[in-house]
Amino acid sequence: DAKGKLVWHNFKLVYDAVEGEARLDIGADGRYAKFNLSDYHSARDSYVGVGVYDGVAWFRKLKLE
Repeated sequence: DAKGKLVWHNFKLVYDAVEGEARLDIGADGRYAKFNLSDYHSARDSYVGVGVYDGVAWFRKLKLE
């Protein structure tokens, strides 16, 4: 369909609330995203300490024309 289809990816989220940084590793091929927790003010106080979260997430696979 025009919106694309759901694709499941394994991911790992590592965050450090003291430094205000997070890294999201997606899949097993080395793709990742880094972002600053201070950019997300609504969730800023939800992160405490240093942690790692493993799980599965879905992203939309967009069709490029």
